[in-house]
Amino acid sequence: MFGIPEPLVQIIAFIYTDREFVVQDAGVKSDLHPQCFGISQGCPLSSLLFVIVMTVLTHDAKQKLCQELGVQLSDSVAAHDLLYADNTLVIDVSGQNAQQYVNCVSDIGAEYGLSFHWRRLEVLPVQTVAAAQKPDGSYVTEKDAMVYHGSMLSTTNRTGPELGRRIGMEQFDFNTLSRVCSHASISRARRLQVFDACISSKLAYGLHAAYLNKAEGRRLDGFQARCLKRIFGIPPSFLSRVTSKFVLEQSGVQKFSAMLRRQQLQLLAAIARRGPGDILRDIVFLPGTCRLGTSDAPRRRGRPRITWAQAVFQDAISAAGGPNSLEALFQSTTAARKVWEAVVKTYCELDANS
Repeated sequence: MFGIPEPLVQIIAFIYTDREFVVQDAGVKSDLHPQCFGISQGCPLSSLLFVIVMTVLTHDAKQKLCQELGVQLSDSVAAHDLLYADNTLVIDVSGQNAQQYVNCVSDIGAEYGLSFHWRRLEVLPVQTVAAAQKPDGSYVTEKDAMVYHGSMLSTTNRTGPELGRRIGMEQFDFNTLSRVCSHASISRARRLQVFDACISSKLAYGLHAAYLNKAEGRRLDGFQARCLKRIFGIPPSFLSRVTSKFVLEQSGVQKFSAMLRRQQLQLLAAIARRGPGDILRDIVFLPGTCRLGTSDAPRRRGRPRITWAQAVFQDAISAAGGPNSLEALFQSTTAARKVWEAVVKTYCELDANS
């Protein structure tokens, strides 16, 4: 089975046979209950088994698609599928090819006892008209935006809607925490810790992979300042005349936008240090260099949109002091990594105080 020796398969089967679980809450522990299906929570083997199954499944599905059906997926797409546990994201420039790929994944998955949850399938056509058909002849729900692992994917490929959604969610969570803290004796230092753990971390999760323009950065910093003023009991600026910069200095908290910029610069360096043939590096940089790659797609009329790579790369050049210095700092040596971390820290601190 998947090339795994039979004794090891028997050991794994023993782990997942006659499983039982208990529920413990408020100091009370329930009786044992049988678990007939699902992932065993806390078992590190479950994720590895899913990786094995989904890797082989997509390999067989592509093999069936290309060899049996004679369909060739577009070379202009770096990856045609994105797997995370049992979630599968299929990508292609042709709606017909994507439909056939989905059918192959469904057929091969049935051989392993897996099936699509057709009601949860969604189609996101970007600048095209495409539809996916279910086995019963009906069509998969088509949307302009979908949430994939906590982040919103949209047909416009803009960050604004996702940023607004996150700020709205965290504003609700912050209001809930504020009501709880108002009835408890909690110090300001502790409230700042809770804010950082429960609000800041969720808001900033994965956001460093998106490009934020100046207006979106100010919007993010404005939300942070409003929350900090409520923690310190300071009225709004039009009443108190207290600036957001003063609140940040008093709290010792770094601006959201500066924190994200620091994470973006570290991510760009990590991408540059990846080995040759890496998909992510080949998308951002020219092979074997630290220069940005160019797109062969025809340019649309009007002002060109700034991409994440362009914006972060310009910040990196400014932080390093020039392209030549940047290439030296992107070397995969321990000394270069430490120097780059110090350069980024200094650059972001100066930007936050400006």
